[in-house]
Amino acid sequence: MGERPIDSVDENGRTPLSYAASIGYLDGVCCLLDCNAFAFTEYTYNRDRDGFYPIHMASRNGHINVIQEFLRRCPDSRELLNPKGQNILHVAAENGRANAVSYMLKIPELDNLIKERDKDGNTALHLASRYGYPKVVSILTWEKRVCLELVNDKGRTALDVVENYHYDLPSFQQRLTWQALRCATSST
Repeated sequence: MGERPIDSVDENGRTPLSYAASIGYLDGVCCLLDCNAFAFTEYTYNRDRDGFYPIHMASRNGHINVIQEFLRRCPDSRELLNPKGQNILHVAAENGRANAVSYMLKIPELDNLIKERDKDGNTALHLASRYGYPKVVSILTWEKRVCLELVNDKGRTALDVVENYHYDLPSFQQRLTWQALRCATSST
């Protein structure tokens, strides 16, 4: 018996569900999840070669409606971690997806993700700071549940991460990120 299209995997180990999630194709995600219970269970929890689950792909690209659908149909998918030990909030913050971060902060069931650390001890705030996403940093620093003093495995706060850029001249984006953190830390 040949491989069904729903069972196919591309050269990156991505299933149709993972691909639909990555491009924000909500109707496709819903259709694939509706195919049958086995596919729902198998493909929702199937990592690609990079170790990302479909919900991570939606988070990486900021597809809030797809994230909502995964959380509605499979609430425990919020706990899935990629190989770096990152949850969906980490992934959204690391990729500068401000709308997705803002959405996740409004979901009470995702509260535990806020202070969760990846394998390097980084929170979502550390990652947004490291990659220079001032809008995400601002959203996170205005959130009362985010602790600005948490340190990663290198003993650095998010502000320390920004101040430790290894560039002669920081970019405008990096300077805005630094400014957002400086304002937040001076008001605490």
